Amino acid sequence: MKRLMPCALCGERHDELPTEYETLGPVYSEQMSEKEQETKSEMHNTWCVLELEGLHCFVKGILELPIAEQDVPFWGLHG
Repeated sequence: MKRLMPCALCGERHDELPTEYETLGPVYSEQMSEKEQETKSEMHNTWCVLELEGLHCFVKGILELPIAEQDVPFWGLHG
């Protein structure tokens, strides 16, 4: 298998299919200016609240999806 993107944890490239992805928060938080992030967001490890034309609440969770011919499921979700 072709070597994939570098691992976010160790920086090495692995031959196996990555089964876990994690983001720092919803994509909406990345689109906010630095000032908006400081004044209109509350970020925590497992949840966050953003003020974007109203209040938006997000919770990080695990969604296990089976992968054909793999022992480990794909998982990771922030929604």
